[in-house]
Amino acid sequence: MNRTRYAAPLLAGLIGMGLVSASVADEIVSIAFIGEDGSDAYKGAEMGLEEINRAGGFLGYEFSLDVVASHDDIADDAIAVVVTSDGDDAGSVADGFPALAVFNTGSDDDALREACRDNLFSIMPSASMRQDALEQWHQQADDHDIAAVAHHHAFRRYSSGDLNGRFVEAYDEPMTERAWTAFVALRMVGDGVTRTASREADTLIQHLKDLESFDASKGQPLSFRENGQLRQPLWIVQDDSVIGEAPVDGVVDPDDLDTLGNISCAD
Repeated sequence: MNRTRYAAPLLAGLIGMGLVSASVADEIVSIAFIGEDGSDAYKGAEMGLEEINRAGGFLGYEFSLDVVASHDDIADDAIAVVVTSDGDDAGSVADGFPALAVFNTGSDDDALREACRDNLFSIMPSASMRQDALEQWHQQADDHDIAAVAHHHAFRRYSSGDLNGRFVEAYDEPMTERAWTAFVALRMVGDGVTRTASREADTLIQHLKDLESFDASKGQPLSFRENGQLRQPLWIVQDDSVIGEAPVDGVVDPDDLDTLGNISCAD
């Protein structure tokens, strides 16, 4: 197990001055990461970890990222699990650890969403979301070789330029979609813990289900559907450039994020 921590310097200084007790600093929040150390997803999660520790340090929380090979290695004190692999692995982890918040950051399988597991939250857009985005785009343009993605390194609007710049500065490479989804998962854990002032997994799960507005540099407040899929706009990409956004204005209501993908559970 590879455990990464970023202790908040401000918190350490406050402890040294006697303004914060050492017991407050012992609020360690463990997040398991099932994926490859050094991968795009890991780098995104690592950057997210650094950012939530800067914010959490004010309230006495220190977050750790534990890289594990499989769900068998998840620590007993984990509050959440980030699953980066394709396929049904995220569903298996959610079934095996129903008390933990499980983030799917790698698979676009619609079946994962349709199962509507109570503790599974998909940051990666589903295949049906991508398909709907492309179909909307083709009603107004006959572009070929296009893709619909959650994040692209060339996008500059909604403070995405700043986010992409921070990633390049840290890793000397562009931020990929998988890096972005893992980054958002870590940020959601940090946001949930600090907003609820709780490190309990069930509190985090309920917070995510009740979430009405999360800022992920996409121009709209994001939230989760009943099936655990993150509502979000997608970028239309061609030749490594962003040429549009979906929902596509003029075809559907651009503010209606539920025009992308399936929104309900399987019967």
